[in-house]
Amino acid sequence: MPQIVLSAMSAGGLVGISNQYMFLLCLSIISRLGWVDLTPEMQFMESWFFIIPTGIIWLITTAPAYLTTFDVTWISNVANTANEVFSGLLVPASSALVGLASVGIIASTSPELEAILAAFSVFNQETGSITPLGIGLAGGSAVIATTLRVSRTIAKPGVSVATGTTGTVDAPIFTTIENVISVVMVGLYVILSRINPWLVVALLAVVILITAAILTWAIFQLIKLGRGFGRVFRLLETHPKAGWALIGEVFAWGSGHLAWSYTNGAVVRIVAWAAYILFGLFVMLPLIVVPVIGIAVDIMYLILGIFIGLRSAAGLARKLERDGHIPPIGEEGVESNQAAAPAAG
Repeated sequence: MPQIVLSAMSAGGLVGISNQYMFLLCLSIISRLGWVDLTPEMQFMESWFFIIPTGIIWLITTAPAYLTTFDVTWISNVANTANEVFSGLLVPASSALVGLASVGIIASTSPELEAILAAFSVFNQETGSITPLGIGLAGGSAVIATTLRVSRTIAKPGVSVATGTTGTVDAPIFTTIENVISVVMVGLYVILSRINPWLVVALLAVVILITAAILTWAIFQLIKLGRGFGRVFRLLETHPKAGWALIGEVFAWGSGHLAWSYTNGAVVRIVAWAAYILFGLFVMLPLIVVPVIGIAVDIMYLILGIFIGLRSAAGLARKLERDGHIPPIGEEGVESNQAAAPAAG
């Protein structure tokens, strides 16, 4: 039984490194073509009623990334941010679907595994409801996928800076790579599961190690280039008002803009932040009673809020640079030394 559960959970975890909609589409289509067998209770994923809406959502969420290649940057930024929030919240659910559906694929690789699945099903055969084993499998998939998704989100800025793909270039590149990875991951998953289901677990382990390595490298690049937290700490010393405004902006969107009298930008962000807090308290927080999956969704919601705050803080930093309130990136120390030189003389 561990072979089935861990392999299926690993398949669900692979959603975190992929475009979840493309992953679901690929899995649904190959199942409809009869190339794999999903768990009976999850065979609704083979229907056009699942495939078509998933395809539409994929198109809607993918298109904004390519808008950055046109002269509509502000529209693409808003759309991409909304996409991050919407898609991020669905990662636990998408990975849980893949994990539960994959049980049938894994079990169908040998009569022995099919017999084990019949004895320990993730669904109640009489009521069709999910069993505690199924909840654990779906929850494990959600936790793994959420962790990978968060790591991927955190790593993007560092990779963009280090590779010179910032601005209007990084969004379409990242989106294209994620879609390609989705197709590759589904293909590897199907092939490896037929050879030996434990290879799917090994594939996830390799993916986690690669993701951890990229994340570490990306964070190092941000520190090396004087970005992120390092810059904020320097601003706290040389420009305290700006430094504290950036920190406030992360956790209370619009507060930093308001402190510097950027009223137009502040009002929109404060309203959005208030809506985020209210939605979190009255809609997201009650989900914590749902075993594992609810907790994963709430964690993702919290992290997405911080992510939006970081982007808002980055926008505030650019405005402060533009208006001459703070020096450009990397020049904080230079300015400090220049100011200290006359005093030393």
